[in-house]
Amino acid sequence: MLTGAVTAMIVLGLCLFRWESVAVVTARVTEAIPRVRVEGTPSGSAVSKARARVPAAVWERLFVAAAAQVPPAGAESYAFGLLVTAIDGTVFDLADTAEMREQFTTPSKGRFPQARMVALVACGNRWIQAARIGSSGVSEQALADSLINDLRAGTINLADRGFFSMHRWIRASATGAHLVWRVKNGVRNLPARLDRTLSDASAQVMLHESDAMLARRRKSCGDKTPSRLAPTPARLIEFTVTSRDRSGRPVKTSRYRVLTTLLDPDRYPAGQIAALYAERWQIELTYARLKVTLREPGTRLRGQTPELAYQELWALLTVYNALVRLAVTTAVDLNVDPDQVSFTALLALTRNLECPEDSGQGI
Repeated sequence: MLTGAVTAMIVLGLCLFRWESVAVVTARVTEAIPRVRVEGTPSGSAVSKARARVPAAVWERLFVAAAAQVPPAGAESYAFGLLVTAIDGTVFDLADTAEMREQFTTPSKGRFPQARMVALVACGNRWIQAARIGSSGVSEQALADSLINDLRAGTINLADRGFFSMHRWIRASATGAHLVWRVKNGVRNLPARLDRTLSDASAQVMLHESDAMLARRRKSCGDKTPSRLAPTPARLIEFTVTSRDRSGRPVKTSRYRVLTTLLDPDRYPAGQIAALYAERWQIELTYARLKVTLREPGTRLRGQTPELAYQELWALLTVYNALVRLAVTTAVDLNVDPDQVSFTALLALTRNLECPEDSGQGI
C-alpha cells in the first residue's frame, strides 16, 4: 500500500496537519485509497520505513514540477509591465540528533541545528517560484548564486543589502531580468564612478569590481587566475524611509541606496522605483506564512535524519504553494486582490475539510 506516490501524499499531509500524529495523518490520507491486500491503517513505523525508501530528491522534483504551474498573476503583480519578484533567505530549526548536528550547522547562540533556504518569490501573490536548501553553515549568497539562473526576462527582481557583488549582479542581469537591489551605505560597499546626475536626482554610475570583491571571488572559486570584471553601467537611487509609531510620530529614519538596471529616468522615475522596493517585504510575509501560519511558531521539523529533513522542507514548500493556488483561485473568482483572501482562514478551512467518504464531496 505504501507506494512512492502514497508515501509522498502522507508526507504532504504531515506538513498540512502539523499537530496531528503520523497515525492520524496517515488515516486521513489513505482512507479513500482502495485496498487490495491490506486492511487497516499502516503503522507509524511502516510510514517511517516507507519515507526512508524514497529519496528527498523526489520531493524536490515534485516541488519544481508544481511550482512551474504558476497561478494567474493580476495587475498588482506587475510594475512597469514587469512581474515583480524578490529573493531572500530564512532558516528552519531541525531535530537535535547527532546525525543532524553532523550535517547541519548549529548557530553559536542557537539550540538546534538549522537548515537555510533561499527562495525566489513572486511578490504579487507570494508564490514560491524556486528555492535552494542547505545547511545554515552555507551562506545566503552561496545559495543565491545557484538560484540566479531561475531569474527570467520580463521580471524585475528585488533583493536586500548583502546580496550585491559585481559578479552576482552581472550574472543576474545576464538572465534578462531587471534588478532593483539594495546596497550597503558604506563607501567601500559600492565601488562605482559617478558619470552624471539624472533629471530625477538619481545617478548614472559605472560599477567597478574592487580589490576586495575580486579577492573574495577568487577565494570562493578556489582559483587565483580570474581577471577583474569589466565595468558595467547601473543607476543609483538614494532615498530615506521614516518609521512611525501608531500615533504617527517618527521613530527612526533610515537611508536606502538601491542599484537598478532600469537606466531611463523618464520611463522609470526614481520615486516609483523607491516605492517599488517596498514590495520586497512580500517575501518576508511569505516566510511568515510558511513558518508561523503553516508550520506554526516554536516548532521544529518532524524528520530525525538529514534526508527526512530535506524531504519535509520540499514538501512544506509544495503544500504552501498549493494553498497559495487556492487563495489566488478564490481571489479570481471573487474579482479581488489575493491579499484580501486570508491565508490563515484558508488554511483552517482546508484542514477542516471532511473526507470524500464522509461528505460525498471531492477535496
